[in-house]
Amino acid sequence: MPPNHFRHVLSDPRRGRGIGLIEQFGLGPFKGVYSLVALVGFALIVWGFSRYRALKSRHDDRRATEVAIAIKSLNRMNELGRAKFVRRA
Repeated sequence: MPPNHFRHVLSDPRRGRGIGLIEQFGLGPFKGVYSLVALVGFALIVWGFSRYRALKSRHDDRRATEVAIAIKSLNRMNELGRAKFVRRA
């Protein structure tokens, strides 16, 4: 008898489809097709991530401008001198 938390998985009618396919085609071909589908899904994930990175890299010139402005303002603040802090007890 399976544990209580696992019973809903076995009673799910969608799970019977996979078992029927295994009985119909055999375990080896089922695993082969399953592996191919998994590889296609992984390839789509990699492709989508590479597209995201390509779109993100288009904004590098804007990022470089922002960094240049930040560096300029930090250098200007450094030229003006640092604030002197007084510790009070």
